[in-house]
Amino acid sequence: MEAYPQGHVPEKPGGGRIWPGLAAGTVIALAAVVACSKVWNYDVFWHLAGGRWMLQHHRVLGHDPFGLPEAPDGRPAVWVNIHWGFQLIVAAVHSVGGFGGLVVMKMAVFAATLAVFALWLRRQIAPAWLIVVGIWLILGTEGRVRVRPEIFTFLLLVGTLVLVESVRRGRSPNRLWWLVPINILWVNMHGLFVVGLAAAWAAVAGAAIDRAMGRDTAGPLATRRALLPMAAATAACFVSPWPIKAGLHPLLLWTRLAGHRLLYTYGVEELRPTWALNPLGSAPLLVALLLALATLAVLLLRVRSVPAGHALWFLTFFAVALPASRNLPLFVIPAALLLAIHGGALLHRLPSGPALKILRPAAAAAMLLLAAGIAAAYATEAVYRWQSRPESQFGLGRVQNIQPVAMAQWLQGYPADGDVLSVDFGNGGVFILYTPGRRVWMDGRLELHSPQRFKQQRETYRNLRSARRAGDPSRTPLPPSVRFLVVRAADTEHIEALAGQPQRFTPLYADPAGACFARIPLEGETVTVSDKRPLPPGNLADLDRPLALDVAPLLDVPTRRRWYRQNVLPAHWRMGAVLYSLGLDRLAIRYLTVADRLKLTHPGPVLRILAQSHQRLSEAEPIRPETDLPADINLARGLALHQRIDLRKLTDEEALAVAMARLRGLVNGNLIDAAYDGLPALLQIPAPKRSLTDDVQAMRQVVRVRYGLAQARSAAYNLAALQPADRALRLANIGLIDSAINTLRSAASPPRPARMLLGDLYLRKGLTAQARQAYSAAGGDDWDIRMRFGLCDWADGNLRAAADRLRSAADAKPAQPAAAAPAAPAAYLALLYEQLGHYPAAAEVLRTYQPAAAATPNSDVRA
Repeated sequence: MEAYPQGHVPEKPGGGRIWPGLAAGTVIALAAVVACSKVWNYDVFWHLAGGRWMLQHHRVLGHDPFGLPEAPDGRPAVWVNIHWGFQLIVAAVHSVGGFGGLVVMKMAVFAATLAVFALWLRRQIAPAWLIVVGIWLILGTEGRVRVRPEIFTFLLLVGTLVLVESVRRGRSPNRLWWLVPINILWVNMHGLFVVGLAAAWAAVAGAAIDRAMGRDTAGPLATRRALLPMAAATAACFVSPWPIKAGLHPLLLWTRLAGHRLLYTYGVEELRPTWALNPLGSAPLLVALLLALATLAVLLLRVRSVPAGHALWFLTFFAVALPASRNLPLFVIPAALLLAIHGGALLHRLPSGPALKILRPAAAAAMLLLAAGIAAAYATEAVYRWQSRPESQFGLGRVQNIQPVAMAQWLQGYPADGDVLSVDFGNGGVFILYTPGRRVWMDGRLELHSPQRFKQQRETYRNLRSARRAGDPSRTPLPPSVRFLVVRAADTEHIEALAGQPQRFTPLYADPAGACFARIPLEGETVTVSDKRPLPPGNLADLDRPLALDVAPLLDVPTRRRWYRQNVLPAHWRMGAVLYSLGLDRLAIRYLTVADRLKLTHPGPVLRILAQSHQRLSEAEPIRPETDLPADINLARGLALHQRIDLRKLTDEEALAVAMARLRGLVNGNLIDAAYDGLPALLQIPAPKRSLTDDVQAMRQVVRVRYGLAQARSAAYNLAALQPADRALRLANIGLIDSAINTLRSAASPPRPARMLLGDLYLRKGLTAQARQAYSAAGGDDWDIRMRFGLCDWADGNLRAAADRLRSAADAKPAQPAAAAPAAPAAYLALLYEQLGHYPAAAEVLRTYQPAAAATPNSDVRA
C-alpha cells in the first residue's frame, strides 16, 4: 500500500476482464450453495409467530402474547422486540413460500453478503486470492447462516466495512451517509447493530491516529466532512419504536449477560466462551483460528503500511468473538477483508515474469476447481456428515423430525386444555407458532424472560432428569396452568424420569423429535386446568407397527445414503431411543433393529440400547432353559449384541454403561462365572462421576457374592461321579456356565446330547458362532437342530432365516405317531412374531399347534 494513495493496490496486469468477474461469481455462487440448507433452527418459530401477530394486528409487537406471564397480576411482559423488522420479513416470506421461501431468502442474503465482499475486491487482488479468502469467509460463517436476524447483520457489516474503507482510500465522505439507512434498518432487525458502529468509529479513530502520526493512510475519514454523517449514523440507531431502549439494548443485554454469565452459558451452548472450546472439535472455530493466525501474520509482515484502523478492527472484533462462540462470524468477516487486502498486497509485490503469467491463471483455475469441490461436498451433504451435524441437510424446506412440529400440530387439535412446558426451552417457539391457543412457559426469547425465569427453568430441567425429584411436587413445582410437558428425543434421561413417575405424568405422544407427557395433578398441587375429564388417548398405539422380516423401514423417511444424499437423519434410532426411554421395549426393538441395519448413526448407542431392550424383556418375561428350551432368546440376543460393541470407540461413560449392562444381563441370566470374568474389564474403565463409581462398586460386590455362593454350591456336589453332560448341566444350573462349557469341551467323544448342550450353553452367552459349530458337530436335521439354528439366526438378527427355521421345526412331524408335536419351536416362533408385531401370525401359530393331551407346556413360555 505504501506506493499507492490511501492504500489502494490495483491488480497486476494479466488478470484481464474475465478472471476477476469469474472469481467473484464463483465466490457468490458458492455462498448460495452453502446457504442452501433446510431450516432446522428453533428461534425461527417464535420469530414467525411474532411476525404473524403483527401482520394480523397491523402494529408492532411490544408485549408478550405467547408466554405465561411472570408478573403476579398476570399482565404480559413488556417486550423490547428489537427483531420486529426481521419478523415481519420472515412472516411475509413464509406466508408466500413457506419454509422453502425462507431458505431462498437465506441464500439470497448470504450471496449478497459475499457479493458486496467479492465485487468490491475483484479489481484489487488476484482472482485466485479472492477465491481463497472468499472460501475462508464462507466456511468461517456457514455454521451461523440460519434463518435468524444475524444473517442480515453479516450483510450490513460487510457493507459498513466496505463503505468506510472506500472513504479511507479517497472516496468522498458523503458515502458515509449510506450508514444512516443501514443503521435504521439494522437497529430494527438485530441487537448487534452496535458492531457496525464499532467498526465505523474504529476506522475514524484509526484515521485520526494515522494523521497525528503523519502517515498517508488516514484519507478523508479524519476530516470534519466525515464527522457529520458519522454522527447522523450514530443517531440513526435510536430510530425505532423504542428509541432509547432499543438504542441502549446492546448495553443492557451485555450487563445482563455479564451479571449472570454462568447461568446463561450453562443453558445456552452458543453463549459459551470461545476461548473455552476445543478448536479441534469445532470446524468453524478451527477455521476462525487459522484465519486469525493468517491475518495476524500478514499484518505483522506489513506493519509499517497497515492503517491504524485496520489494527483496531482486528483487535475489536477479536475481542467481540472471545466471550461467545456465536460471535465468531463477527470476527471472520473483518479478518477475511483484512487478509484479502494485505495478503493481496504481499502477493502484488512478487516479481513479475513469464512464469508468473502462467502461474496466475493456473492458480485461479485450481481455486475454481476447489470451490466446485466444496460446493459438491455441501450439495451432497458430505460436509454435514463429516462434521456430525444430523440437523443439517441440503435443499429447500424444513428438516423433518428435528423440531416437534408434528407434536405441536397434534397438541393443537388435542381435546384437552392446558398450557405447555418445554423441558428444553429451545423448543418453546415451535409451540408458540403451532399451538396459538396454549401459552408456553419458557422459550428462546432470552431478552424477554427474566434471569429469574431462566434460572427457574434450568432448575426444573435438572429436577426432571431424576425420577425421584420429578415425582415430588415440593421439589419440582410446576406452573398451575401447565398440563403438557414436552421432552426432546435427545433428553432420554428426562423421558425415563417422567415415565418412571406414572402417578404424576402419563405419556401421550411420541415421535422421532421427542415425547409429550400429560401432567396428573397430585393432592395438594394448585392447578388451573378447567377440564377434569379423563384424557383421550395419544398416538402411542399408532407406533405399534409391524416390522417386516426383511427389515423394511417403519417410517416414511429417506433411509438410505446415496451419493447425492449422505446426511440422512437417523429417525429410526431417535424413535427407538424415545420408546426405550418410555419403557416400551417391544416397540423400541423394532425401530432399533431397523436403525442397526441402516447404519445411519454411530453403532455403539444403537447396539447398547437394543441389547438393553432385549435384556429388559428377559428380566420381565424370563424363559427358564430346559431340555427343549435351550436358551432365553431375549438374553441371548442381548448378549450377542454386546459382542458387537467396540468399547474403544465410546466415551468412558458410554463404555461404562455398556459394560454394566452386559454384567447385569449375565447376573440376571445366572451366568455368574462369565460375569465374574468380566469384572476386570469393567474396573479398568474410569468412572467420570461419583455416582457411577458407586454403581460399579455395587455391581462388583454383587458379582463377587454370587460367584462365591456358586462356588460353594459346586463344592457341595459330588460332581466327579457324574457324566460330563450331567456335570455340565448341574454347573450351568448353579451359574457356572463357563465351567460347564469347559467340562463338555474336555470330554472325550461326547454323545450327541452333550454336543447339543454345549451349543445351548454357548447360545445362552450370545456366542452364536461357537453354538453353530457345536450344533453342526451334533449332526442331524430333526426339529430340535433346526430350532437351535433358528435361535442362532435370531440372536444374530437374521430374522427371516430365524422365522423360516423355527417354522420348519414347528411343522416337523413327531417321530412317533402318538407323540406330541414339538412345543418349543412353536412357542419361540410365536414369540418372534409377537415381538415383531405380527400378532395374527403369532395367534395362528398358537392356534394350529395342538399338543397331545398328556403334553405339559413349559410353565415359563406364556402366550
